[in-house]
Parts: sequence; C-alpha cells; structure tokens
Amino acid sequence: MGDGFEGEGTDYSVLLTELPLVVAAGAALPALACALLIRLVRRRRRATATATESEFHE
Repeated sequence: MGDGFEGEGTDYSVLLTELPLVVAAGAALPALACALLIRLVRRRRRATATATESEFHE
C-alpha cells in the first residue's frame, strides 16, 4: 500500500500544470459573473428610466 493507487506512483506534476489553471478559473469565473450581473442591472435600469421618461412626455 505504498505506491499509490493500483501500483502507480503519485504524480506531483499536476501541481505545476493544472493548479494554475484552477486558480485562474477560480478568480475569473466570479469576476465574469459579477460583470454580467452589473451589465444586466444597468440595462434594466436604463429600460425602466426610458419608459418612465416616455410617460412624462405624453
């Protein structure tokens, strides 16, 4: 029971290859979600403001 799973040794190269990608995705995904949410909220506020202004002009 000393050489890892099914006789394979532990491969630490995953730390150099996949860990930076996981960290980058972990930082980028929340930032993209926040940017999308801000964009949707601004678009909705603009549409509401435009509708309100058109009611005043009638």
